[in-house]
Order: sequence, then C-alpha cells, then structure tokens
Amino acid sequence: MSYYNQQQPPVGVPPPQGYPPEGYSKDAYPPPGYPPQGYPPAGYPPQGYPQGYPPQGYPPQGYPPQYPPPQQHQQSGGGGSGFAEGCLAALCCCCLLDACF
Repeated sequence: MSYYNQQQPPVGVPPPQGYPPEGYSKDAYPPPGYPPQGYPPAGYPPQGYPQGYPPQGYPPQGYPPQYPPPQQHQQSGGGGSGFAEGCLAALCCCCLLDACF
C-alpha cells in the first residue's frame, strides 16, 4: 500500500470546517435502514410489564414513613467539652507512653 500519490493538505493547514464533512449527505442521520426491520422485537416489553409513567397516586400515601426528628442528647454533669476532654486524654496517653518507654 502506497501513501505517496494521495492528495494531502500541506502541514500546518487547519482541517476543513463545517458539518457534515464533505462526502456525507446532509440528511445522513439516522442512516437509511435504521433501525432495522423487526426492531424492537415483537412482544417487547413482555406482556404485563408496565409502560410509561407510574399510575396516578404512586407512591402510596404514607410512603416513605415519617419518622420523628432525632433527639439531641444533652450532656450530663459539668465535664468540659468533648474536644477538651479528648485533647486532655491524648496528652495523658503521650506522657504515660513517654514515661514507660
């Protein structure tokens, strides 16, 4: 196969613009013969399978069930914030490990 005798634009020249490209028909979509005869196959979707939108009133009333809003837990006693307690616990662990090793 030889590529020498083919007409090509010079290097650096942008490709031709426009759609569809030259050589294609303006009404090429969808291509002739598409979709093929017999598509979709007869009996599709199967009998009894719902088509289109769900019936009016779907989903039924009360679905999903309404749950009460989550209750917020109150801190008991006067111990500081959780962040301060966590930092203090970490500091104690570091000091204990430092003393042991």
